[in-house]
Amino acid sequence: MGTKLNVTAELNDKYRVGTKVAGHEYVMDEPIDAGGDDTGTVPGAMLGVALAGCKAMVARVYADKCRIPLRKVEVEIEMDFEQTESGIDLAMNADIVIDGDLTEKQMEGMTKFLNEQCPVQKILSQPNKITSTVSLKEPELSAAA
Repeated sequence: MGTKLNVTAELNDKYRVGTKVAGHEYVMDEPIDAGGDDTGTVPGAMLGVALAGCKAMVARVYADKCRIPLRKVEVEIEMDFEQTESGIDLAMNADIVIDGDLTEKQMEGMTKFLNEQCPVQKILSQPNKITSTVSLKEPELSAAA
């Protein structure tokens, strides 16, 4: 069986959404010119956040596995959203800069490992299934009733 996570999100005012997953909290919002308060990133950008974080962590896994001293990993994700007749297409480019003492062969291995072992890349690179159930919150009964 695979890994399961439960993410909760709550919108109470305008477009600000507070989310929780595994004890961590994140905020998403729309920019001011789109009616939000700009207190967090837009939801689509969280896909880039996930990919950047995953790429950096996978680089650490490879370095540790190969006993390569790694000082720092910088990842920049360029995202291009394009509206199509069937939905929205997303093209992503990851620019990864490794600060460490790697040989040319180790860099080749790192590149291959990053392209093949990043779970977020694997998820985003295939069709996924999303289902939604929508229900109306039941009114709360007052104690005096």
